[in-house]
Amino acid sequence: MAKRNSEEASIKVRFKSFVSQHKLEAGIDKVAVKEAWIKLMGNGAASYTEEVELKIKLYM
Repeated sequence: MAKRNSEEASIKVRFKSFVSQHKLEAGIDKVAVKEAWIKLMGNGAASYTEEVELKIKLYM
């Protein structure tokens, strides 16, 4: 059984900690991009879209 932490913290802080510990950032970003596309384009355009992908390139 997992050890309980007695310190109080907000759900937001706990969730961010869980996500970073389990390396889930990439998956959450993919879901957020899909949801943003549907919200931005509406159901009509989103239903014709097969795939939405976020690519980030950093040039230094």
